[in-house]
Order: sequence, then C-alpha cells, then structure tokens
Amino acid sequence: MDPNVPKKIEKKNNVLDVYPEAVHFLPDHLEIEHAPLPRAARLTTIALISLISFLTLWACLADVDIVVNAKGKVVAPGKGLTIAALNDSIVKSIEVRIGQIVKPNEVLVTLDPTVPEANEAQLRFNQARARLVLSRLRSELADTPFTPSAEASPSEQFMQRRLHADRLEEYRARLRGFDSRISEISGNVQSLERQVATSARQENIGREVLGMRSEVYKQGVDSKLSYLDAQNAHANLIANNERTKKDLEASKKLLLQIQAEKEAYVKQRQGSLSQEIADNEKELEAIGNELAKATRQRELSTLTSPVQAMVLDIQKYPSSSVVKSGEPILVLAPMQSPLEAEVYIEPRDIGFIRANDPAAMKLEAFPYHRYGIMYGKLRSVGEDSLVKDSAGHGQTAYYPARLEISDITKLRNLPGDFRLIPGMTLEANITVGQRKVITYLLYPILRAIDDSIRER
Repeated sequence: MDPNVPKKIEKKNNVLDVYPEAVHFLPDHLEIEHAPLPRAARLTTIALISLISFLTLWACLADVDIVVNAKGKVVAPGKGLTIAALNDSIVKSIEVRIGQIVKPNEVLVTLDPTVPEANEAQLRFNQARARLVLSRLRSELADTPFTPSAEASPSEQFMQRRLHADRLEEYRARLRGFDSRISEISGNVQSLERQVATSARQENIGREVLGMRSEVYKQGVDSKLSYLDAQNAHANLIANNERTKKDLEASKKLLLQIQAEKEAYVKQRQGSLSQEIADNEKELEAIGNELAKATRQRELSTLTSPVQAMVLDIQKYPSSSVVKSGEPILVLAPMQSPLEAEVYIEPRDIGFIRANDPAAMKLEAFPYHRYGIMYGKLRSVGEDSLVKDSAGHGQTAYYPARLEISDITKLRNLPGDFRLIPGMTLEANITVGQRKVITYLLYPILRAIDDSIRER
C-alpha cells in the first residue's frame, strides 16, 4: 500500500470506516465518536490504575497499630493523703482552703490543745517525782548522801530528803542495836572462856588434892571424912566446869544467831531496796512511754502537711466543733509522688489488653495536635467490671485500669507554670497489637457478607 495514502479509521461497533482527515468534516457526534483518545486521558487512566495497584500492595504489606481507646483522668497513687485527728478534739481553726498548694510542715488545722497539754504536764510531774524517788532509793542502797534533782518541785524535794533521812536513821539504829547485842554477847563469851579456863585449872588442882587425900587415907594417917570432902570438892569443880562450858556454848550460839539476824536484815533491806528500784524503773519507763504519747498528742493539736501537696477536700467543721478520733478533716494530693492515669476499659476491649502495653495519653485541657502527647504503659487492670451511670445511656459496665505516666517530655508549648494535677481528664490510646491495612478494608465486608448469608 502507498504510504502516502491516509489510513482509514478502523470500524468500531459497526460504525463505517472514515479517513482521519475526514473526521473534522463529520457531524459533531460522529466527530467525537471517531476522534482519537487524548494522551492525557490515557496517562490519567494508567496513573489511576498504578496508584490503585500500589495502594493495594501497600495495604497488603503495611502494618498499623491496633489501639484501644479509653477515657479517664489523672490520679495520685492511692486515694490521697487523709489528715485526721488522733483523738477526739475540738477544731479551733482550719488554715487552708480547697485547691491551695501547701508546703511541708505548713499548718493545716489547729485543734484545741488544752487536754493534751494538761496530760503532758501531769506526766512530766509524775516523771520528775519517779526520778526523784529512784535517786533516793539508790542513795539508800549505796548509803550515800542524797542530793535531789532540781527538776522536781521544792515540796517533793523536801519530802524525799526527809524520807531518806528517816529511813537511813532507822537502818542505822537497827544496825546499832545489832552491834550492841553482838558486843554484849561477845563480852559474855570472853568472860565465860576465862571462867572455863579457871575452872579447868581448879579441876586439875582438885584432882591432885583428891589424889593426895586418897594416899593419906590409905596410909591411915587421915580420916575418911577428909577424903570424902576432897571427893566432894573435886566433883563440884567438875560440875562447875561443865556448867561454864555449856554457858559458853550457848553464848556462842546466841552470838552467831544475832550476827546472822544482822546479816539477814542487811540483805533483806538491800533486796527490798533493789526490788523498789526495779519497780520504780519500770514505772519510770511506763511514764516515759505515756509522756511520749502525750507529747505527740500535744504536737498533733497542730496538724501540718507532711509533704508538698494540694488540698483536695475539706470537711465542714465549724470553729469549736468536735471531731471524732480518726475522722478525716481534709484530704491532700501529694505533688512529689508520680501521678498515674485511671482509665475505663469497655468490656468489648478487655480481652485484648495486657499489662505493660504501651499507651499514648492526650490531655483534654491541652489538644494534642498543639501541645503533644504523654506516654506510658498499662500497669494494672481490674479483675471484675464495675457499673457507672452514663448520661442518656443508663448504667454501663467498665473495667478500671491504671496507666503509668512515664514520659511527659513530648508535651510542648505549655504554660510556664504547667504541672499535672489529679483530676485532669484525658483520652488514652493503648496499643494492643498490629494488623495489615487491607484487613481494615476486608473485615467489614467479610463480616457483612457472612452476616447477610446467615440471616433468615
């Protein structure tokens, strides 16, 4: 075929062939029908097909996080710091207000200190008296001069000094009595010992005289009467010597008895004083413990903040009203302790979350697109669901969960005095896994098909 001859337009859909040069001379609808496809249209079609193919491939390969959304608020660990009276007291004044930031040791509540101060004063008086008695007893035991301490009252000092002198004089008088009897009996023993020695010499002499009288009587020189007188005199000497020996033994026994009584009295007195000292030391220790409690009660008549905190709640106690022991007066939220987030998990999501799942938290007071996000992890989840009233929806169930706030450095553009405060509401996105993008598109379709197929 001659190349210079223009090609005919191929027949399409039973339309007659037309030379390309003749297209411009056809009616408008035929001109549009037989006009060649614009290049831009072909490129657009190719681009759309490529884009759809790319997006489909990306959806099949790309992973996205699966998150569980939960609303909640910032809370302090525990249930806040409750300030209460140790004992039944009268409220004198409340020095703070709700929302106030208090420093450590700042006065919160002033209670009437009359009763604690009276108890403390009485116990201090008892303690001083017990110490004075203990000092006096130790002086008695050591038999040393007694010098009362200046902490006791003058009347107590005088009374204990007088008691010490009287008891010491009684002790010494008893000892003098024992010593007097011992001295008397010792003198009697010495006298009897001399008598025994004399009697022994007299007995020996009488024995010699009796022997001589016996010899003379046997020789017939002396009379029998003289011999019998010598025998009688010798027998009297023997009896007198035996009697003196018995008196000496009795005196010695009596001396030992008096000495034993003296020693027993001294030991009994020492034991009695030692027991009194031990009892007094126990009493003094008990008074010291009671005094420590009374001092603490007096100190607690002024309730102070243990840490830097914010006042969350104050009970309404008018001035001069009575507060019972242990009843809360106000509640503090410690500011130095790390805060947490308490969120509410819907029952449909509870099967997917686990401890230590990462979480992103958005404060409602500071929109995240401008101020950023906080990060943390799931610390714990409640073991059972709770029920709360929801406006317009009646009662709804939820699982309470606690999130640990570990990173707030991603927050930005915040006011200079910004700080997290318990009660700030937030929304948490807890990451529970990943999935392909394509599943997000296919699962609803598959679920709809599956449900529609089984519907009656």
